[in-house]
Amino acid sequence: MNTVRRILVGSTLAVIAAGLASADTIYSTATPISSSTAPSWSLTLNKYSGSGTLTGVTIYFKASIAASDLYVMNTGTSDQTWDLTASNTIVKSMVNSASSLDKFSNETFQTVDTAGNGLALGNCSTGGTPSVSCIGTQTTAAGDKTHLGTIAYDSTSFSSLGTTGTGLGGTFGLKKVVAVGDVSKYVGAGTFTLSGTTSASTAFDVSGGTQTVSLFGLSDSYVAEVDYTYTPPATPEPATMVLFGSALLGLGLVGKRKGLSNR
Repeated sequence: MNTVRRILVGSTLAVIAAGLASADTIYSTATPISSSTAPSWSLTLNKYSGSGTLTGVTIYFKASIAASDLYVMNTGTSDQTWDLTASNTIVKSMVNSASSLDKFSNETFQTVDTAGNGLALGNCSTGGTPSVSCIGTQTTAAGDKTHLGTIAYDSTSFSSLGTTGTGLGGTFGLKKVVAVGDVSKYVGAGTFTLSGTTSASTAFDVSGGTQTVSLFGLSDSYVAEVDYTYTPPATPEPATMVLFGSALLGLGLVGKRKGLSNR
């Protein structure tokens, strides 16, 4: 009978352990930001405020830039021969208010290179985005403009910014898995923010005079999501309690029969 008792006890403990060892997930998605003027952005995400134990944090972030038309203006008084290199830092000075470690680093890359001499990922000489083609040296009449094309690209287009993935809430973007030792910084009843700026610079090689770049239909957008993995509180489920009670009942019957057999 002792063997039966040990088996029942062992089975009961195994069932309880299985009921308590499960993990669950939850996510928070920031309200997307879209702007045609402001280079600065800030996304707000909820921290984990559940009653379970937080075990994992993954952040997803995506920034996009689009311009329907790109023009080069000759504001000088004579015809100008020029070529153009434009670069952009889509994630600049990124700050994570929960942890300074969990952010995406700056990465400057060429978005337009009319001379075709650039080497940075994303410039038109490599066949990547944007859709502006390398057109070489150009001449623009005084007071006139040259239409180059459109620009459309996002942070997921550049592998140098990090790996990509899709969150539980459907956000596709750059993926950052938070180190285990940093997970506790995301626990609390409040929120945390991802913020930064997007900057652009332009360089002309001209024979004289003045050139300017005009972007029409410019639009920036930013989105973020955080996924949490946690262990639920140590409270057995009803089904587990039923099995536990049945096991205790079985133990009682075994003990009763053993007592009767000893009479």
